[in-house]
Amino acid sequence: MRTTQDQKVKLEEAGEHLVVSRLLANGYVAGRLPRTYKANHIYVEHGMEVVHIQVKTRIGARSWPVGTAVVADSPLRFYAFVLFPSLEPPDVDAPVVYVVPSATVRHAIEVEGKLYFATRPRQVEPGVPNIADPFRSKGIAEHGYGPGWLEQYRENWKLLEAP
Repeated sequence: MRTTQDQKVKLEEAGEHLVVSRLLANGYVAGRLPRTYKANHIYVEHGMEVVHIQVKTRIGARSWPVGTAVVADSPLRFYAFVLFPSLEPPDVDAPVVYVVPSATVRHAIEVEGKLYFATRPRQVEPGVPNIADPFRSKGIAEHGYGPGWLEQYRENWKLLEAP
């Protein structure tokens, strides 16, 4: 079944609200930004600075498209990859959030892209970059992105304190 645009928007909203809820529960001051802030969905106060989080939400698939809005290596930028295992009652499992620094996201996409094109030299259009666990490209485990690599970021809200 294809999801409608309305369903996609509601899922994105649910993911953003979930992330803000988890941040507040962990003692952070956080809030959602207006929809016009395309690459920044959530702000988190961190001392005198503000940490920005981009939220990506999926149901059942451990792969999140990050598009072309991959940001530079900034210690004040993070991605929150939200995974809803199911939305079908009565089997609604607790959603999981992976808190990943933007530098890690950028590096993973660059490595995966190089490996992808190494095996497809005639490929011209790369498509939308994805963060996945596991990635499909051979040799990516050697770069630290083997199966289960996202587990170190599972609900790891303490990473926001690093900057």
